Order: sequence, then C-alpha cells, then structure tokens
Amino acid sequence: MAQKKFVVEIEKAKEAANGRPSMGPVYRNLLAKDGFRPLTPGIDSCWDIFRVSVEKFPKNRMLGQREIVNGKAFNAHGLYCVPLYDSLGAGAVEYIICHAEISLTFVEETKIPEVLKTFPNTIKHLKTLVSFGKVTDEQKKGKNEHFDLPIKKKTDTCTIMYTSGTTGDPKGVVISNKSILSIISAVNHSLESMDQGYSEEDVFLSYLPLAHIFDRVIEELFISIGSSIGFWRGDVKLLIEDIRELKPTILCAVPRVLDRIYSGLTETCAGSFAARPDELAMIGTVGPPLPSLDVCLESVPEMGYDALSSTPRGEICIRGNVLFSGYYKREDLTKEVMIDGWFHTGDIGEWQPDGSMKIIDRKKNIFKLSQGEYVSVENLEGIYSLVSGIDSIWVYGNSFESFLVAVVNPNQQFLECWAEENAVAGDFDTLCENSKAKAYILQELTKIGKEKKLKGFEFIKAVHLDPVPFDMERDLLTPTYKKKRAQFLKYYQFHANRIC
Repeated sequence: MAQKKFVVEIEKAKEAANGRPSMGPVYRNLLAKDGFRPLTPGIDSCWDIFRVSVEKFPKNRMLGQREIVNGKAFNAHGLYCVPLYDSLGAGAVEYIICHAEISLTFVEETKIPEVLKTFPNTIKHLKTLVSFGKVTDEQKKGKNEHFDLPIKKKTDTCTIMYTSGTTGDPKGVVISNKSILSIISAVNHSLESMDQGYSEEDVFLSYLPLAHIFDRVIEELFISIGSSIGFWRGDVKLLIEDIRELKPTILCAVPRVLDRIYSGLTETCAGSFAARPDELAMIGTVGPPLPSLDVCLESVPEMGYDALSSTPRGEICIRGNVLFSGYYKREDLTKEVMIDGWFHTGDIGEWQPDGSMKIIDRKKNIFKLSQGEYVSVENLEGIYSLVSGIDSIWVYGNSFESFLVAVVNPNQQFLECWAEENAVAGDFDTLCENSKAKAYILQELTKIGKEKKLKGFEFIKAVHLDPVPFDMERDLLTPTYKKKRAQFLKYYQFHANRIC
C-alpha cells in the first residue's frame, strides 16, 4: 500500500549560505496545494464574527449566564484588549499596564487589590478602573441602544497577548484580525476534509482563561457557527460536575490539563499543526500543518540536527497569515525570531513519512557541560518524565561540572508503596529526605535512560526529592505551566550545589 501523504512540497531545499544554516524543503497541507482558502467576504474582524452569528442564529443559546465580559464591546469599537492571567503578581501586572500603556481596565472585585498594588507607578497610564460585579438597572438601559460603530479592517490589531514569560519580562504578542480569521478558516477547512464539521447544535465548555490564545480562538470559532458556549465555575474540583451539568459535545484542552505536559506558541495564534483523529499513525505527533501556513525545517548544526538528511530534523519555521504581527514595542525581539519572513519557533521537529511533524527537542534550552558536551534539557526531562514514580523533574547542569543533577517531585503514592514494601519508615516528607529513597528514584531514572539509549553525559548522577509540587506560588511555573528555569535555579541553588 502506498504511503499516505498529507503535505505537498512547494519550494526546494536550500544549502547553507551567507552565515545562515541550510533549510529543508517548504511544505504545505495537501488541502492547500493550489493556495490557501480565501477568507469569508464581509468578515473583517472578531466583531463581525459575533455580529453575523447573532444575525444568523438569533434564537440560539450562545454565552449563557457568564458572558465574555467586555471583550465583544472592545471588538465592536475597534479597540484591542490586553487580557491578563488572574494568577499574575502585581509586578507583572504593573509592567504590562505600563508597557502597553493601558488606560482602561476591567477587573473583578476580588482582584482590585492586585491592581491597586501597582499604584502610583501605573497612574500615568491607567485612567479608568471598572469593576464588573452585578449589572445595575441604569447599565441595563444601554442594552437596546444603538451606536455608530467604526469600520474594522483585517489588518487591525485585535488583541495583544503577553506571554507568560519563562525568562525576563513578558513579551506583548500583537495579533491581528486577519491572524484569528485565518486560523478559524484553516480549522474549518481541516475538519471538513475529515467530515468532522461542527454545527449550531454543538456545545463547547470553556475553562481556559481568555488570556490563553487557544481558548480565545476556539471560542471565536464556535461563535462563528452558532454553537453554545458554557463557562466553568473556576474550580478544578468542580470541573467534572460542570461537565455533567453542561453536557458539552466539545472539550478543548492544553496537554497539561490532560497529562501534566504543556506545549504551545502564543505567536502562532493558537494553532499551526493538527493531528487527524482518523489516522492512528499520527499518535505521538502534532500532525501535518494546517492549510493556512507553510512550514520548513532549518538545520541546527550545534545540536546535530540536519534538515537535509534522509530523516529531516531541525528548527520548525513557519510563515503565513496566522502568525503574529510582532512583539509590541520590541522590534529587536521580533527580528530575532522573524528572519526572511519565517517565524523561528525554537522547537526542534522531525518530519514523518506521512507529512506529520514530531516535536523532538527544544532549541532554546541547551547548555554545555565542562567537557564541552551540549545538553538538551527539555528533551531529557521529557524522557525522565516517563518514570512512573515521579510527577515532575527539573534537570540541571552547568559548564563547570561534567554531569547532570535533578530535582524531582516523586509521586507520593508510588514512593509510599515502595517504602512499605522495603520497610522504610516515615511520612512523605521524611521519605523525600531518605537516602535509600533517593537511590531508588535515581535507579529508576537510570533505567529509563538506558532504555532510551541516552549518552553517558545525559544520565542523572544525583537527585534532590522535593515533596512540594512545582507551582506558581513559588514563581517556578508560568500560568501556562512552563518552567521558569532561572527561577528554578534561584530557588534550588542550594540543593543543586550540594549534590553537584
């Protein structure tokens, strides 16, 4: 049987030249081999999505009792919004208000103290603070009023989303109306090809914050087709109960929610690849590119990845209308990642024979050991996370040492069962300090390292067991659960030095 192929080559590979690495062939989804699907005429902004859907499905349930607060009003008036995670501290909130020069803020009553903590530094920009508690009778009178709305264009900025920031200050990712409209078009195109289209009968449960581009775009998608959207109550413990009550037909999640692993890019407007549910061979991959963008791999010689080899591997580069417009007020950062029209993701990918992409590494998180060997830390953490006895792991090394160490969150039930079987006394905290427990976890890490044929310098030589899961409270994780590596080193410096 002939190999299925879901991509088509549109440009030839390029050898290394002028100081730039070689680049593999440029591929596009087979659905778009003759060009990308044009956007719907008359739909130029997210407000148009909402307006047209209301006109088309006037009797349908849409947003239920917990409406998307103020977002549609911003869209209607051609303003852009800057959504913030409610877990951000006052320092990050202050930085974003000043950097984006925010003048009008909508904030829940319980979060007002966090905004007030930014005073007086933000007063220069912040002119109005609106608390959205109960809607007053006076405010309800505006429901039937009609306003002259400005004309919106596809090129207008729709939103500026600030990345969680694993290092340094958050970056403002500028996303245009065209970017969001393009991703919606591409998703619809892909679903139609699989007879998996959605309709106004579907119900979507939203539980990711609107500061997360994935949820923002998915909600726009379901609004556009007249589907209903229900909002969870904000309590993880009640999520199953919310699902039972709403009975959604669609549930979208970042991988972290499903298996404690998160990956994704704000800059590609929620999606660049999508695995097909009808193709089992795509399990373990992110699927082929959506039919709205072009993709190629760029060689990374220092990591041994060659985009021109028989098994093409390299940094994933993307171009197309789904991309962001640039980092707000940071042209320098934009130029770092946008080179000759290609967005360099920092992800290392490997093309599969069917045209799907497998993420195998991360370019940005490498360091050199004292003997000169390069270590790809995220790749190793992914491998060591396969050990059933651990929940999370942070791998550390530096150019002054020849080996790696790790801080591990052991699985409590797993460790306590091991302790009972091996007559090791103590509660969970005590077990994490026990030398036999540390030796056992290290043994399990070594075992998986051998199974995966890791090189000698990639093996963990010592561990510190922390009973407290890595969390945002200690500033170790971003709101999207990515590790803040600089903060990890700062927090665990003593333990890292002790076991090195």
